[in-house]
Amino acid sequence: MKKLLLTLLSTSCASVAAPAFAQDVPPPLEPEVVTTKPTIDPGPNLFILEGSWDGASSLQVYGATDLVNKGAMTTGSMAQSQVSADGNTAYTISTYLERITYGATKMVLQVFDVDTLTVKAEVELPPKVAMVGPYENLLQLSADERFALVMNATPAASVTIVDLTTNAVTTEVPTPGCWSIYPATSGLKWTMLCGDGTAMTYVMNEAGTEIVSQNSAPVFDVDADPLFVHAQRREGDELVFVSYGGDVYTLSDAGDTPAVVEVFSITDPVDDPFAPGGYALTAYNAANDLLFVVMHADPYDGSHKDIGTEIWVVDMADSALKYRLQPEPGIVSLWVSADAMPTLYAYNEEEGVVFEYGIDPAATFGIILSEIAEVEVGGGQVLTVRE
Repeated sequence: MKKLLLTLLSTSCASVAAPAFAQDVPPPLEPEVVTTKPTIDPGPNLFILEGSWDGASSLQVYGATDLVNKGAMTTGSMAQSQVSADGNTAYTISTYLERITYGATKMVLQVFDVDTLTVKAEVELPPKVAMVGPYENLLQLSADERFALVMNATPAASVTIVDLTTNAVTTEVPTPGCWSIYPATSGLKWTMLCGDGTAMTYVMNEAGTEIVSQNSAPVFDVDADPLFVHAQRREGDELVFVSYGGDVYTLSDAGDTPAVVEVFSITDPVDDPFAPGGYALTAYNAANDLLFVVMHADPYDGSHKDIGTEIWVVDMADSALKYRLQPEPGIVSLWVSADAMPTLYAYNEEEGVVFEYGIDPAATFGIILSEIAEVEVGGGQVLTVRE
C-alpha cells in the first residue's frame, strides 16, 4: 500500500511539473511621470473657505464661470480668510494645535500667492486669535492693503495689527465690547460694532503702532433687535447691516464716528413670519442698488443661524422689499457680482453645494433666478469672487 501511494504521489507531482504552453509576454509598463501645473488656469476665481474645527481648513479656488476646481490653499484649524482686491494674494489666519487636546498652540497669518497656491509669507500671531466659525469681518485689510487687521478673543476683544510690508506684528488694539472689523474705503481707519448698541471708530498712524478711537451715539438696540455682523459696503461711505428681526440699517462711516443714515423694515409688510438667518447672509449688487438677504420662515429666538428658505431682494433706493426668490432650501451664504446683469452664488449648507445663478433684474414679471451651475463643496460660509 505504501508503495502504491508513493507511486501515485510521484505521478501527480510529475503532472504538475509538466511544462506549460508558451504564452506571449506583455511589454513592460511605462512608469507614469507625476507632474504639477506651475500655475492655476487663468480667469476669474471663486474662493470658498472650508473652515474646519477638527483638522486642516482650506481655501478652495474654483473657476467663477464654470465652477471647476483649480486647487486649494491649505491652512490650520478654525480658519478665516481674505483676498486682495486684485485677486492675486490670499490671506488666512488659523490655529495649529500641536497635540490637539493639550500642549503648544500656534496662531499664524499666512500670505498665499493665488496663481501658484503657495505660501509667500507667514507671520506668527499672539495666541489670541478668535476661534470661531468663518466670518468675513474677522480678518480684514486696510484700504491701501498695507496692514492686516486680525480679530482676537481671550474672551476680551482686541485687534492685532500686522504690517504686510515687513510681515511683522506692530501692535495690539484693545476693543472692549466691540466686535468685527469694517475698514474705511480710504485711510487707516476702521469701524466696529459694540455690545452697548454703539459703533466705535479707530484710526491708526502710518506705522500702524498708535491708534485713537472714538465712540458713536447708539445706532441700534442690542436687546430688542441685534444686528448681524456681516455687512455690505454701499456708495463708498455707507455700511449696510440687517437685524435679527428683519430691519435694514444703513450707517455712514464718513465722519469722526459712525452715524445712522436710514432704518427700514423688510418683514413688516409681509403677512407670514420671516427673519434673516445664516452666516454671510447678505450680498449687494451696486449696478441695480439691490441687497440680497437670506431669509427663513417661522423664526424664533435663536434662529438667526438657521438655513434660508428664501432669498429676498431689497431695493435700497426705494427702501423696500422688491422680490422674494425661492431657491432650494438650505442657503446660508451669498455673494453677488456688481454688474447690471449680475451673477449670484449661494452656498446650500444642507446639500453642501454652491449654486451659481443668473439674474435678470429687468424681467417683466420680476427678477428671474436661473441656475447656471453647481458644485459640491465641504463647506462654504465665506464666498468671495475676484475677476
